[in-house]
Amino acid sequence: MAAVLAPLLGFVLAQSLPPAGPVPSGMVLLQGQPLNRVELQQITYVGDCPGEQQPELRGLSFLAALPPAPFQRITLQNLATGGYTDREYDERRRSSEAFSIALGQGQRGSFLTVAPGLNTLNYQVRNRVQKISLGQGTATLQVEVNRMTQNRRFSEVREDRYCSGEKTSRRTSLDACRNGLISLERIGVCPGGKTTTLSLETVGNGYAPGPGGSWGGNSWGDGGGSNWRPRY
Repeated sequence: MAAVLAPLLGFVLAQSLPPAGPVPSGMVLLQGQPLNRVELQQITYVGDCPGEQQPELRGLSFLAALPPAPFQRITLQNLATGGYTDREYDERRRSSEAFSIALGQGQRGSFLTVAPGLNTLNYQVRNRVQKISLGQGTATLQVEVNRMTQNRRFSEVREDRYCSGEKTSRRTSLDACRNGLISLERIGVCPGGKTTTLSLETVGNGYAPGPGGSWGGNSWGDGGGSNWRPRY
């Protein structure tokens, strides 16, 4: 059994196995080699930055019983998900234009969606100039999903200070806030750049920075006080 590591998002183990039952009339290829089974690793993140990483496998191609020739295109449709992809299949290549697969249902951009288990792919080769079908057939791809959980923490926690109401607009200097209020925001930054507001404090008139320029202690001056509003 040959094992191949492929270009991907997340870890994917691809294996080429002898087909079971009748030999299909087309085949999925990875780096030019027949591919009958893939194992995808799906990661669920918990902790500071929850979420899910959907595995994707890139660099696949397809070879039908009818070889590539001038003006040809090939359409692959997955009966298990309803997804499809339409690729070049002309004389410039030995198999179809490269495509990628991803877990999912229906259409997902340029990806051909696949589902856990046996995926039956119907294909059709056509002449794009004459707009006629030249041949059709099927291929199969067995997809197995290995699910795992990982803890993902903030890559950075930072503070932001701005005149209240000016978080996303053009900001005024802190010593010239028109409404006399300053927002002090503590922000968690996840890998990839997604941010979460951890706390938000509004400070009244007469603010003064603490030692080293930090906003600490009872340094708010003329009794402006603060309105503490934690957010998670």
